[in-house]
Amino acid sequence: HLMASYYSRSSIDFKRCEVNFWQTAAQVQRFIRAYYFPEYQTATFKGRNIISACILESRSYARPGSLLFSSDDSVILATIDNDIRLNF
Repeated sequence: HLMASYYSRSSIDFKRCEVNFWQTAAQVQRFIRAYYFPEYQTATFKGRNIISACILESRSYARPGSLLFSSDDSVILATIDNDIRLNF
């Protein structure tokens, strides 16, 4: 049984699209999904538009937001629990 959350449009600040990594990887992933409207906006990382996020099995041992890997189309970053890959 899944629980759903509802947030009214007025409760979301659409100008705040930069991801905060001082939260769980699942929270980061949900934030990215919530802001994914390519015609209007997407969540961003250092000014780059994020297309999707994938939670990795590896536990984070670095400071949240630390860059662990970078390529032209993705990065891997630490969160407070697991590492996460952001795809651009």
